[in-house]
Formats: sequence, C-alpha cells, structure tokens
Amino acid sequence: MTLVYYLIAEKLPLTPTAGGQYHMVLKLAPERYRRFLSYICGFALCFTWESYLTSASWLFGMNISGIITIWTGEYQTYYTFVPAVCTLTFACAVNLSWGKHMNVFEALVLVVQSAAFFLVVVILGMASGTHNLSASFTFDSFTAVCIVVAILVTFCAGDSALSDGPLAVSGHPLGPILQLFMDATRGNKSTACFVFVSSAIIFAVATINTATISSRMLFSLTRDGRDPVVTKLFAKDLNGEGFPRRCVVIACILPLIILWINFVSSVGFQAIVSQVTLALVITYFMVFACSLDARIHRPDLLGSAPGSFFRPGRYLGIATDITAMVFLFLIGLICCIPFAPNPNAAGWNYAPFMILAVVLIGLIVWLVSARKHYRPGQGVPAHV
Repeated sequence: MTLVYYLIAEKLPLTPTAGGQYHMVLKLAPERYRRFLSYICGFALCFTWESYLTSASWLFGMNISGIITIWTGEYQTYYTFVPAVCTLTFACAVNLSWGKHMNVFEALVLVVQSAAFFLVVVILGMASGTHNLSASFTFDSFTAVCIVVAILVTFCAGDSALSDGPLAVSGHPLGPILQLFMDATRGNKSTACFVFVSSAIIFAVATINTATISSRMLFSLTRDGRDPVVTKLFAKDLNGEGFPRRCVVIACILPLIILWINFVSSVGFQAIVSQVTLALVITYFMVFACSLDARIHRPDLLGSAPGSFFRPGRYLGIATDITAMVFLFLIGLICCIPFAPNPNAAGWNYAPFMILAVVLIGLIVWLVSARKHYRPGQGVPAHV
C-alpha cells in the first residue's frame, strides 16, 4: 500500500480535485476510451462511498451496542441502528454547517492521530524499562497507563478509516498494523469499554469525513453528467458558487435507507457494504493501468503537472505501475474469497456480485442517458 500511495501522490498534482481516482482515470486514459472509463469509475466510486458511509456509521453503532451488550448480556438490532442514525445525522449537520472548512478539520485529525501514534511509541518505550514490561500487564490490567495506551491506540486505529479517501496519500499504511494493537487492548471488560468509547468518537469523526467524500464524489459526477433530470434536481448546487447542500443531504439519506435493510435481512445489508474494499482496489487498478498506458504512449503527461514531488520517471514508473497492479490484483482475488470453507448463504462473500451489479447498472445508465450528456472534467484544472 505504500507503493500505491506513492503512485497516487504522483498523480495528485495532475488532478488536485475531490474526484480522486475518477478524475485520474479521466486524465490518464486513452482518448478513445476516456469518457466511458471515467464514467464507470466515477459511478462505481459514488456507490462505493455511499456504502462506506453506511459501513462507517454502522461500525459506530456497533461500538455503542458493544458497550450495552457487555453490561446487559443481550443484543438487539436497534442498539446499533439508533447510534448509526444519530452519527449520520450528526455528520450531515457538520458538513452542512462547516463544509467549507472540512479540509482544516481533516488536517487537524491527521495531526492528532500522528501525535497519538508517537505517544504510544514513547509510552511503551518508557514502560519497557520498568516492571510493567509484560504484555498481560500492558493490555489486560485496568491502570492509568493501560487506559492511556488504549485511548491513544484507538485514535491511531481510526486513521485507517480516515485515510482511505480518494486523496489517500494524506494517510499512511500503519492503520492495519495499529488495528492489531487495538484488538490486543480488548483483553477485559473495563479496558474494552474505554476502547469502545474512544473508538466511538473516532468512528463519529470518520463518518463525518466519509460523508464529505461521498458528497464530493456525488457532486463531481452530477456536475459532469449533466443529465437533464438530475441537473434540474441539483440546479442550485451546480449553478451556484456556494456549498452543494443538496448533494450532502442526499449523500446522507441513501445510507439511512440502506441501514433499514438490517431489520429485514442482515445478510442483505452485509452484501451491500461488502464491496467497498474490492471497489477501491478496482478503481486504483484502473488508475495504474491508465497510468501505464500514458507512460508508454504519452511519456510527458505525468511530468507536466506543476510542483510534482513524486516523479519516478518513465521506466521506473512503468515498473512501479506494474508492481502495484500485481499487488492490487492479488488483493482483489483475496477480496473475492468466501469467508469460510463450504459457506452457506449467510457466510458467502457477495462482494464480486455487488461490484458486477454496480457495473451493470452503470452500463445501463451509460447506454440510456450518460453517453449523450456526460461531459467529464469540468472541475479539473486545465493546466494539462
């Protein structure tokens, strides 16, 4: 993932927008296939971030319901549903009221998480020179040191939820590693409660950030699509210079609708949100495939962006693109594997089927309307 982030960082100056992979594919794809590939990528990303927003709010609810279950010994679906709805509503309110300053908010969160990671290293390093060296004492004992470590680790673990946006280079690949520390802190009920409470805060922040990404993607695709019906619905967002409020509201309403599926079928809900990781892998793969084509046929394109710091050059760039594509292909295969041997309907991995369904819907929309009205790149700087 470090290599993936490096290659994404290389392309950010080329498309410094909220479109992420959507606009990167637009800039790097061959001219003949540019409109179609960018539309499919953008369509898939819109659905992906709506699913991700649903998942982030549900994880928040699960943390709250985890606390309730620990102390009551029982679980009901609404224990998770109600907090999930609350955090979605809160995320929508924050984006509507402070949406123009979300970049400052995201930067502050990143600073806090980096500081938390540094403090974890310092605290564990100091503890190694004392009698508190054992892992059982560090992670299972209910002491001040353990509480601080648990809370700090939770803040670090939240980075994985905040760094998977279209501009993923702002994060770092330590999220999965730090998640292991978070799992280790769940040794007993008391420590687990502190972890759950602090992680609830983190996932609330992650939901706010994901709502921002979802509304940005929806706005980008809507602005470029210019479908007459959709344009009329979003007229105020598209024609004004203010904040796209309708995009924010719709980006938060759709996850609310998906959340209700839990009361009908938890398997159906899991099927919808299961495709998030696979969809991101596929869109990253599309970026690097188009990047590889650009390096071969248009070698000056990736070096034309002003102020670009990450420039591997043509031949090293070709090698890194191929390496990243091989890595993403393997990750994509893993994302398609069932969760357990001999799975039943409840344990099957529906991610590849959901991706296929999303692509088919995108193809239908393309053939019926988008290929006539779609005008991509209206929000991309024209320096290339």
